[in-house]
Amino acid sequence: MLIYIVEDEADIRELECYALEKNGFETRGFENGRQFWAAAASRLPDLILLDVMLPGEDGFAVLMYGMELMKEAVSPLAETEGFSSLLTAFDNPLLSVVIGALFTGVIQSSAASVGILQALSLTGAISYGMAIPIIMGQNIGTCVTAVLS
Repeated sequence: MLIYIVEDEADIRELECYALEKNGFETRGFENGRQFWAAAASRLPDLILLDVMLPGEDGFAVLMYGMELMKEAVSPLAETEGFSSLLTAFDNPLLSVVIGALFTGVIQSSAASVGILQALSLTGAISYGMAIPIIMGQNIGTCVTAVLS
Protein backbone atom coordinates (compact mmCIF):
# COMPACT_ATOMS: atom_id res chain seq x y z
CA MET A 1 0.00 0.00 0.00
CA LEU A 2 1.45 3.34 -1.09
CA ILE A 3 0.86 6.31 1.20
CA TYR A 4 1.70 9.89 0.20
CA ILE A 5 2.39 12.29 3.06
CA VAL A 6 2.05 16.00 2.28
CA GLU A 7 3.57 17.87 5.24
CA ASP A 8 5.71 21.00 5.17
CA GLU A 9 7.43 20.33 8.51
CA ALA A 10 10.28 17.92 7.74
CA ASP A 11 10.45 16.41 11.26
CA ILE A 12 6.76 15.50 11.27
CA ARG A 13 6.90 14.19 7.69
CA GLU A 14 9.91 12.00 8.48
CA LEU A 15 8.31 10.68 11.67
CA GLU A 16 5.11 9.76 9.84
CA CYS A 17 7.09 8.03 7.07
CA TYR A 18 9.22 6.17 9.61
CA ALA A 19 6.23 4.93 11.64
CA LEU A 20 4.33 3.78 8.57
CA GLU A 21 7.35 2.10 6.96
CA LYS A 22 8.05 0.21 10.21
CA ASN A 23 4.54 -1.22 9.86
CA GLY A 24 5.08 -2.40 6.29
CA PHE A 25 3.70 0.52 4.28
CA GLU A 26 5.43 2.16 1.35
CA THR A 27 5.54 5.94 1.80
CA ARG A 28 6.62 9.04 -0.05
CA GLY A 29 6.81 12.44 1.60
CA PHE A 30 6.23 15.82 -0.01
CA GLU A 31 6.85 19.32 1.27
CA ASN A 32 4.08 21.03 -0.72
CA GLY A 33 1.15 20.49 -3.04
CA ARG A 34 3.18 21.03 -6.22
CA GLN A 35 5.54 18.16 -5.38
CA PHE A 36 2.57 15.97 -4.49
CA TRP A 37 0.73 16.64 -7.77
CA ALA A 38 3.88 15.99 -9.80
CA ALA A 39 4.26 12.57 -8.15
CA ALA A 40 0.53 11.80 -8.33
CA ALA A 41 0.61 12.39 -12.09
CA SER A 42 2.89 9.38 -12.50
CA ARG A 43 1.56 7.13 -9.71
CA LEU A 44 -1.55 7.53 -7.60
CA PRO A 45 -1.31 6.52 -3.94
CA ASP A 46 -3.70 4.30 -2.01
CA LEU A 47 -3.90 6.87 0.79
CA ILE A 48 -2.96 10.51 1.27
CA LEU A 49 -2.10 12.10 4.61
CA LEU A 50 -2.57 15.79 3.98
CA ASP A 51 -1.52 18.70 6.18
CA VAL A 52 -4.14 21.45 6.10
CA MET A 53 -1.76 24.36 6.70
CA LEU A 54 0.75 24.10 3.87
CA PRO A 55 2.70 27.10 2.56
CA GLY A 56 1.38 28.44 -0.74
CA GLU A 57 -1.29 25.94 -1.78
CA ASP A 58 -2.87 24.78 1.48
CA GLY A 59 -4.21 21.31 2.14
CA PHE A 60 -7.82 22.32 1.43
CA ALA A 61 -6.82 23.60 -2.01
CA VAL A 62 -5.12 20.28 -2.76
CA LEU A 63 -8.25 18.44 -1.58
CA MET A 64 -10.60 20.62 -3.64
CA TYR A 65 -8.45 20.23 -6.76
CA GLY A 66 -8.55 16.47 -6.30
CA MET A 67 -12.35 16.61 -6.01
CA GLU A 68 -12.50 18.63 -9.22
CA LEU A 69 -10.42 15.95 -11.00
CA MET A 70 -12.80 13.25 -9.75
CA LYS A 71 -15.78 15.31 -10.95
CA GLU A 72 -14.29 15.50 -14.43
CA ALA A 73 -13.59 11.77 -14.41
CA VAL A 74 -17.17 10.72 -13.57
CA SER A 75 -19.07 13.43 -15.48
CA PRO A 76 -19.38 11.27 -18.64
CA LEU A 77 -21.26 8.70 -16.52
CA ALA A 78 -24.04 11.18 -15.81
CA GLU A 79 -24.68 11.50 -19.55
CA THR A 80 -25.00 7.77 -20.34
CA GLU A 81 -28.54 6.44 -20.54
CA GLY A 82 -27.91 3.21 -18.63
CA PHE A 83 -26.33 5.05 -15.73
CA SER A 84 -29.12 7.64 -15.70
CA SER A 85 -31.73 4.89 -15.47
CA LEU A 86 -29.82 3.33 -12.58
CA LEU A 87 -29.90 6.66 -10.77
CA THR A 88 -33.70 6.72 -10.86
CA ALA A 89 -33.60 3.72 -8.50
CA PHE A 90 -32.22 6.06 -5.86
CA ASP A 91 -35.68 7.59 -5.44
CA ASN A 92 -36.38 4.69 -3.06
CA PRO A 93 -34.39 5.42 0.15
CA LEU A 94 -34.27 1.77 1.28
CA LEU A 95 -32.86 0.68 -2.05
CA SER A 96 -30.31 3.50 -1.81
CA VAL A 97 -29.16 2.24 1.59
CA VAL A 98 -28.75 -1.29 0.20
CA ILE A 99 -26.88 -0.08 -2.90
CA GLY A 100 -24.55 2.09 -0.78
CA ALA A 101 -23.83 -0.82 1.57
CA LEU A 102 -23.24 -3.31 -1.25
CA PHE A 103 -20.99 -1.00 -3.25
CA THR A 104 -18.87 -0.08 -0.22
CA GLY A 105 -18.73 -3.71 0.91
CA VAL A 106 -17.58 -4.90 -2.50
CA ILE A 107 -14.79 -2.35 -2.91
CA GLN A 108 -14.06 -2.45 0.85
CA SER A 109 -13.29 1.25 0.97
CA SER A 110 -15.74 3.75 2.36
CA ALA A 111 -13.37 6.58 1.47
CA ALA A 112 -13.41 5.57 -2.20
CA SER A 113 -17.18 5.11 -2.33
CA VAL A 114 -17.79 8.43 -0.56
CA GLY A 115 -15.37 10.13 -2.96
CA ILE A 116 -17.24 8.71 -5.94
CA LEU A 117 -20.55 9.83 -4.44
CA GLN A 118 -19.19 13.33 -3.85
CA ALA A 119 -17.97 13.54 -7.42
CA LEU A 120 -21.35 12.39 -8.75
CA SER A 121 -23.09 14.95 -6.55
CA LEU A 122 -20.86 17.69 -7.95
CA THR A 123 -21.92 16.77 -11.49
CA GLY A 124 -25.58 17.05 -10.49
CA ALA A 125 -26.25 13.38 -11.24
CA ILE A 126 -27.27 12.71 -7.62
CA SER A 127 -29.11 15.22 -5.45
CA TYR A 128 -28.30 15.70 -1.78
CA GLY A 129 -31.63 14.09 -0.88
CA MET A 130 -30.64 11.00 -2.84
CA ALA A 131 -27.13 11.00 -1.34
CA ILE A 132 -28.14 10.82 2.34
CA PRO A 133 -29.52 7.24 2.25
CA ILE A 134 -26.55 6.17 0.10
CA ILE A 135 -24.17 7.57 2.74
CA MET A 136 -26.04 5.63 5.43
CA GLY A 137 -25.58 2.50 3.34
CA GLN A 138 -21.90 3.27 2.85
CA ASN A 139 -21.49 3.44 6.62
CA ILE A 140 -23.12 0.02 6.92
CA GLY A 141 -20.96 -1.33 4.09
CA THR A 142 -17.83 -0.23 5.94
CA CYS A 143 -18.57 -2.93 8.51
CA VAL A 144 -18.33 -5.70 5.89
CA THR A 145 -14.55 -5.87 6.23
CA ALA A 146 -14.84 -6.42 10.00
CA VAL A 147 -17.56 -9.04 9.52
CA LEU A 148 -15.47 -10.92 6.94
CA SER A 149 -12.44 -11.10 9.27
